[in-house]
Amino acid sequence: MHTGSFGSVPTTVLDLMHKYQHQSQVRPDEFLRYDFAQKLNESRAAIAEQLHVPSSTVVLIQNATTGINTVLRNLQYDANDTILYFSTTYGACQNIVLSTMEVSKCQGHRIELEYPLPDEELLDRVEVAIRAVRDAGQRPKVLMLDTICSLPAVRMPFERLLELCKREGILSLVDGAHGYGALPLNLAELCPDFFVSNCHKWGLVPRPCALLYVPEHNQKLIRTTFPTSSLFVYTCISQSTQLLLLVQTSRAQYDVPKYTSCLDCHRIAGAS
Repeated sequence: MHTGSFGSVPTTVLDLMHKYQHQSQVRPDEFLRYDFAQKLNESRAAIAEQLHVPSSTVVLIQNATTGINTVLRNLQYDANDTILYFSTTYGACQNIVLSTMEVSKCQGHRIELEYPLPDEELLDRVEVAIRAVRDAGQRPKVLMLDTICSLPAVRMPFERLLELCKREGILSLVDGAHGYGALPLNLAELCPDFFVSNCHKWGLVPRPCALLYVPEHNQKLIRTTFPTSSLFVYTCISQSTQLLLLVQTSRAQYDVPKYTSCLDCHRIAGAS
């Protein structure tokens, strides 16, 4: 087994996923209209309860990288905006920053880390980076941080980094790919601006399945899925909770077989 990469799924859970996949193929219209949404919402509610947040703030997506893409590409940037990230950030997520820089006006600032490294020094390097960005006339707009890095496998002091972001007025984007199921997480207390985590790594859920958490006050910032689907609404909806739900339903409803892996979350969460 290689849980950190692919997860480990109980046989009974796999059997249930295969049942849903079969139903989605043999009676797709009935399954989509009646069964799918109910099971999906049950799984969302179960995940949200474990994270201590309302279900209206959590949707299930394909993987953590999808969540990072969704957040960084929805944010609006000015020419003096900068995304801060670490040299230990997952490679795909570093590439998302670089790609975002190509298609927007923002800049990127990579904070170099070499382990072993005390938490205090890591925090000092972040503060130094924030000052350097501001001294250069730029604005640190968002800090992307990990719960547990993939390489090396190190737990970041993410609680203190989130406090630092609040003090400095910087948006926090947590790549918790290895967070859910591996660490106790109370997002109501941590208050990240955005949080993503894979459910299929340490949560005993079939892959691909991940969660995207956006508190209601930030949901107005998430305007579209990537790719944009037929359910996109070209307007500013005042009810922000509708926006995050669109991120899920607009993708899931037209890719039901893949999303059947997300329908098992309520079974796993209920058993934990």
